[in-house]
Amino acid sequence: MFMALLLACALPQAGNDGVPPLTTRRFPEDYRGIEQSAAANAWWARTKDVPLDRAGRWRFTFGLELRAQSETFRGDGLRATEASNVGYVWWRALPVLDLRRGTTRAFAQFIFAYVTGLEEEPGPIDENRADIQQLFLSDRWETGSTDLSFRVGRQLLAYGSQRLIGYRYGPNVPLPFDAAIGTIERGWFRADVLWGRPVLTRPGEFDDKPDSSQELYGVYTTTDLGEQGIDAYYLGYDDELGVYDQGAAPEERHTFGLRWFGQRESVDWNGEVFAQIGDFGGQDIRAWSATIEAGHLFERAPMRPRLFGRASIISGDDDPLDDELNSFNPLFPRGKYFGEIGTIGPINLIDGLVGVQLEVAPGWAIDASTTAYWRESLRDGVYANNRQLLRSGAGSDARFVGYQGDIALNRNVSRTVSWSVGYSVFVGGEFIRDTGPSDPVHFFILSARLLF
Repeated sequence: MFMALLLACALPQAGNDGVPPLTTRRFPEDYRGIEQSAAANAWWARTKDVPLDRAGRWRFTFGLELRAQSETFRGDGLRATEASNVGYVWWRALPVLDLRRGTTRAFAQFIFAYVTGLEEEPGPIDENRADIQQLFLSDRWETGSTDLSFRVGRQLLAYGSQRLIGYRYGPNVPLPFDAAIGTIERGWFRADVLWGRPVLTRPGEFDDKPDSSQELYGVYTTTDLGEQGIDAYYLGYDDELGVYDQGAAPEERHTFGLRWFGQRESVDWNGEVFAQIGDFGGQDIRAWSATIEAGHLFERAPMRPRLFGRASIISGDDDPLDDELNSFNPLFPRGKYFGEIGTIGPINLIDGLVGVQLEVAPGWAIDASTTAYWRESLRDGVYANNRQLLRSGAGSDARFVGYQGDIALNRNVSRTVSWSVGYSVFVGGEFIRDTGPSDPVHFFILSARLLF
């Protein structure tokens, strides 16, 4: 089925000079002037920036993503149950309609997401048979050198490296928000003021609704300094019931963050620090995190290798019996935070990663890496990507959680068609062996995508 999709769609494509890059959120794409670009004769260009009236004041754009993704797990060394073998296929269609008149815009994206082969009940990331993923109004005003804009409605949100706010694109069902965002841009500076609630995605037809128990608000700023940039932000978060190894209670959390990123010649970097304060059932919150990523591209070497590494430290709770919570809350991070296997989540963790990317041929790339995990606090447990507790910290004083290996072959057939195949393995360390089943987890993925 995957190859049939590829062969049906792998048609010769025009060059894409002057054409906006494809994005997963879709609404940043601007196809005005597509008829004068190098891709004007491509089959997909006929669906972009189409006039609806003779004067051309009303225009629409249509887009579509089709994705089929097979995932297989062999063994499950982190859950409390016996080792298991699980295989399923995710199917997803995301049609887009974008209506514009001048600077005014109405944007809609629907989702049709199904899972086959899954023996257990589908979860929020598996199935959403028909619903509205994005539906918002936006407008923009230019006042001298300053631009003001807003977006109101259901939308996908992503900021920075998506360590705190991401759109959960990797799983079958992304995470939208019902949100209002006001933006000011002036030259090299941009600031977003935002408020929203995450949407409870459900498997039925048109049954999604905002989660009234959670609220997100804040200010996110970006300063463009040419080869480098700085993000500074504040994010507030309220949850009627936060759950950690220490217990469950209402949670009010305030996050202050600073990110420094850039690229200079063949070197790129991305560093970020976070501090969190707040209240957890009457207890003080004091949590923190820091991460640094860096890479070096060897432009003239065969296969243009890029070596990269990452080191992170994410706080866990120092003492479940005291009156303070130190577990970091990643809020709404990107899906599959640490690789496609998605086993470990970013709470109470120290991790180190080294890897390499290779361009083995035009349109072909290999990405390989290895990661090691330790607990930051020996009194806190290990968590999943969705913040659920996988293993309590009460059963072991061991720090080493385990290590993970990942390798993927990625193929870009054309601008619109791509596929990938990958393998990951997670091997539990002393902490996993002390606290429950510890069989290695083997993960296989095969994914094919049409996007235009």
